[in-house]
Amino acid sequence: FRVELTEPWYANVAQTIQQKCHEKGYYLNLVVTKGNLEDDRKALDFFRELRVGGVIVGPLWHLNEYNALRDWLVQHKAVVAFGVIEDVPINRAKLDLYAGAQMAVEHLASKGHRKIGFFGTPLSEMNNYILKTRHTGFCEKMRILGLDLRKEWIIPTIDGEHPCDGIMKMEKLLDTHFADDLPTAWFCQNDVFAAKLINILRKRNLRVPEDIAIVGFDNQPLAELTSPPLSSVGFNVDVYVDTIVEMVFEAMEMNPESNGASPFINAKTKTFLPELVIRESSGGTL
Repeated sequence: FRVELTEPWYANVAQTIQQKCHEKGYYLNLVVTKGNLEDDRKALDFFRELRVGGVIVGPLWHLNEYNALRDWLVQHKAVVAFGVIEDVPINRAKLDLYAGAQMAVEHLASKGHRKIGFFGTPLSEMNNYILKTRHTGFCEKMRILGLDLRKEWIIPTIDGEHPCDGIMKMEKLLDTHFADDLPTAWFCQNDVFAAKLINILRKRNLRVPEDIAIVGFDNQPLAELTSPPLSSVGFNVDVYVDTIVEMVFEAMEMNPESNGASPFINAKTKTFLPELVIRESSGGTL
């Protein structure tokens, strides 16, 4: 795994992959590299020495990450990447984050909100309008609906120019602007950011959803534990992981021996569509 498993979504994916592999009689060797390419390469070398049957790697977001790891990946007979944003030429499982963000904006607009902000977008996504990310999906749907897309209403996870995080920037926005100059609804990068935003608003005596509506992302168990419960865009983790595991086992059967040839011939892409679960934080069901 190329991220820390402190993130609920990826922790759930890792646990479910392990469960599915065990059900098929296989053990999962799990290495967390936090996206460090040198650690990624060492892990792939380690797996080759163990003569593992297949490799699941992710999130492998971008093509340049794949290019940096290609010579190590190609040494394995069966490889599946997940968490892909930019298409890579190997078997991959792809979540349609772009469509999920558009779904959230459309829902908030349908509840009458014309001023919508985005809390927690990564700086890497803010600076790239080509890839189909949550950020580009949000911006495109705002334009399509004719809504005001204001730069100061898009709060990144980390501000690259100042030593402050997204929470501090959100607090500053709320404390220095009049209500008429603030969003009436927020779309959040994930459920954790949405839960943090609920707490920030509560400290300022702002009610959710009466004063400000919120939609999160990932639809983790946290979404049902916040007060009020959180509307959230999510994916079926069981179906997602089932597909990842099936893809790696299929690749293992197609390439019983690794002879130095690329195992990525006829690579397949499986794309998963999001679902919006509507709860009280955005005003309840339609």
